[in-house]
Amino acid sequence: MNLIDLTWPAVLGLLLFSLPALMLHVMGRAQLREFMALFVIGSALTVAVFFLALWLLPDQPFTPFLLPRFP
Repeated sequence: MNLIDLTWPAVLGLLLFSLPALMLHVMGRAQLREFMALFVIGSALTVAVFFLALWLLPDQPFTPFLLPRFP
């Protein structure tokens, strides 16, 4: 099988299948569980900060420039 002949969905499917298998082979179950827990916590914090920033932003738009910046 030549990688040049594969389509992008096939390459993506191959990567999505091989990465978890490689991680399970390299890491033990406890390390993989800890890695996944840290990934989930980091993702949840990222989403929380994003929505907090949306909540704290003002509702009114910024005032437009009175003159063009580059006449």
